[in-house]
Amino acid sequence: MLLCSSCKKFLHPGKFFIRFKILVMLGRGFGFCLVLANLLTTASYTIVYKIAQDTYTNKNSTWLLNFSNVMEYGVTSCVWILYALYCRYKPLTEGSVRDWKKESGLICSWAVFRQMLVIALCCSCATFIWAVSGPSTPADVQSLLNTLLVPYTFLLSMWLLKKRYNWYCKISAILVVIGTLLGTLTPADAEQKPCYLCYVMFGLAQFPYAYQYIVTERAFCSGIGLFFLEIYSGWIEVLLTFCFSPLQGWILGLLGETQEEYSWKNGWSCFLGQNECGNEAFWWAMALVFASVTNDIAYLMLTKFGSATFMSVADGLSIPVVNIFMSARFLGRYREASSSLNLVGALICLLGMVFWGKGERQDVLQPSIEIEENLLNSDQFSLTSES
Repeated sequence: MLLCSSCKKFLHPGKFFIRFKILVMLGRGFGFCLVLANLLTTASYTIVYKIAQDTYTNKNSTWLLNFSNVMEYGVTSCVWILYALYCRYKPLTEGSVRDWKKESGLICSWAVFRQMLVIALCCSCATFIWAVSGPSTPADVQSLLNTLLVPYTFLLSMWLLKKRYNWYCKISAILVVIGTLLGTLTPADAEQKPCYLCYVMFGLAQFPYAYQYIVTERAFCSGIGLFFLEIYSGWIEVLLTFCFSPLQGWILGLLGETQEEYSWKNGWSCFLGQNECGNEAFWWAMALVFASVTNDIAYLMLTKFGSATFMSVADGLSIPVVNIFMSARFLGRYREASSSLNLVGALICLLGMVFWGKGERQDVLQPSIEIEENLLNSDQFSLTSES
C-alpha cells in the first residue's frame, strides 16, 4: 500500500515513538487533572450533602434532593439554551453546527430516549435511597460505601461487557470489600447505636449507580454530547424522583426510623428558616446545588474523556479527605467521631484503588502500544513500499 510522504514522516520509527510518548504523557497529565477534579468535587459534595442532610433531617431530606435536582438541571438547561441561541444567531464552524443539529435531532429518537430513561432510572433510585438513609449514615461511612462502585463495576462489566480483568483489579475489588466491612461494622461513637440497615441500603444503592456509569460511557461512545446527556437524563430523573418521594415515610419505617411523610410545604418552611431547621438551611441548600453541579460536570468529563472506572478511583481517593474534614473541630455540631478501625478501613480501600489504577493501566495503555507496534511491523503499512 502506498503511503503519502506526510504519513511516512509521521510513522518514521524514531519520530513516531517520540510523538507517541509525548501524547501518552499529555494524556496521563490530562487524566490526572480529571481524576483530581473528581476527587475534590466528590469529597466536597459528600461533605456538603451530609451537613445539609443533618440540617434538614429525615423529615425533609427527600425535599432537599428534589430541590437540588431542579436547581441543578435548571442551571445546565439555561447554559444549553444560551448555547442554542448563540448557534442560531452567530453560527460557529461547520462541524459545530453539524454537531448541534445532530443533538437536536436525537431528542425525538426512541433509542436515545430508552438510553436516557435507563440512566435516569438508575440515578433516581440510587439518589432517593441515599436521601432517605443518608441522615442516619455518618459521612465517613458514606465515603467508604461509595467505594463499592469498584466491585459492582467489576461484576457488571464482567457480566454485561464480558470484560476480563487482571489480578490487580481482582485484588482491588477484594480489598475494597474488606476495607468497607471493617470501616462500617465498627461504630466510631459507642453511645450512638448505628443503623446497619441504613448502611446496607446505602451500599446497595451503589449497584444501579455503577450500572449507570456503564450506560453513560456507552452513550458517549455513540456520539451523544455531554450537556445533552446531562439535561435530557436529568429532567427524567427529576420526574422519577418526584414519583418516588411519597415512599419516604414507608422506607423510613422499614429502617426503624420515625415515619416522616413527604411534604413539599414542610420542605419550603425549612428552606426559608421558618421551623427547627434554622436560617442556615438556605445556605446549605444553595451550597449543595453548587457542589452537585460541579461534581456532575467533573464526572461527565471524566467519563467522556477518560473512563468510567477512573471515577471509582476518584471516589476512593476522596475517602481520607472526607474523614479528615468531618472530624475537624471547627465543624462544631456537625463534627463526627472517627475511629481507628474506620481509618484502617479507609487505608485498605485506598490501597485497593491503587491496585485498580495499576490494573487499568495494564489493560488500557499496554494494548495501545502493542497496536501501534503491530501497525509499524505490518506489511500493509510498510514504510518502504512504492507505487
